Amino acid sequence: MFSIIVFISFIGGFGFLITTEMLSSSYAPMFWVLIFLLYLGVYFIILFFNTAVIGCATIRLKGGDPTIHDGLSIASKHLGKIFAWAIISATIGIILNVIRQRGGIAGKAVSFVSGIAWTYATFFIIPVMIYENQGVFKSIRRSAQVFKDAWGETFVGSFGFGIIFLLLGLIGIIFIILGAMFGFTGLIVGLIVSVVYWLIIGIIASATSSIYVSALYQYATEKKLPNGFDAVMMPPLKSSTQSF
Repeated sequence: MFSIIVFISFIGGFGFLITTEMLSSSYAPMFWVLIFLLYLGVYFIILFFNTAVIGCATIRLKGGDPTIHDGLSIASKHLGKIFAWAIISATIGIILNVIRQRGGIAGKAVSFVSGIAWTYATFFIIPVMIYENQGVFKSIRRSAQVFKDAWGETFVGSFGFGIIFLLLGLIGIIFIILGAMFGFTGLIVGLIVSVVYWLIIGIIASATSSIYVSALYQYATEKKLPNGFDAVMMPPLKSSTQSF
C-alpha cells in the first residue's frame, strides 16, 4: 500500500515532466534522477517492511510469539542502515537498467547475469545488518559468505517458491477470460478481480520469501534447524560462516 502511494505521488508530482524531450540526450540526466528517486522511495519502503517481517519471523522461529509492533520496532531501530541499503540498491538498479537499455543484446545479458549475482550475494543482508550489527558494506560481504555456505538451499528455495507463485499467478488470467465471456462490463470486473488476486499473491510471496530468508540465515549461522523445518528440507551444513 505504501509503495503504491509513493508511486502515485511520484507520477502525480513528476509524471508531467517525463516527456519525449526529456528522454532525449540533453534531458536524460534529469530523467534518470527522477527514476532514481522513485527507486529509492520504493526500495526504502520494501526494505523497511521486509525487515519487519524478517524480525517477526526470527522471533517465531526461535519459539516466540511476535506482534506487528515487534516487527515495526525492529525495523525502526535500523532506519539508517535500511536507508543506506536503499540508496545502494537504487543505484545498482539504475546502473543495471542503463546497461540493459544501452548495451544491446550483450548489455541485456550482462545486466541479467549481474542482477542475479547481486541478488544472491545480498540475499542475507537484512538479517546480517540487524542481528550482527554490521555496516552496509560489511553486511554485503558477510551476506555473500553466508550464501556460500547455504547456496544449495537458497537456490532450491528461491526457485521453488518462484515456480509455485508463478503458477498461482497464472490463475489470475482465468478471471479475465471468464469476465470477457460476459462482455465489456464482465471484462472490467475480471480485470479488477485479477489485480486484487495478484496483489494478494504478491504479498504472500514477499512474506514467504522473508520467512525463508530468516529460517535459512538462522540455519546457516547457528547450524541448527529452525522450528518447523526438518533435515529433509535442510540437510546438515559442513562449512562455517563464523569469520568474515
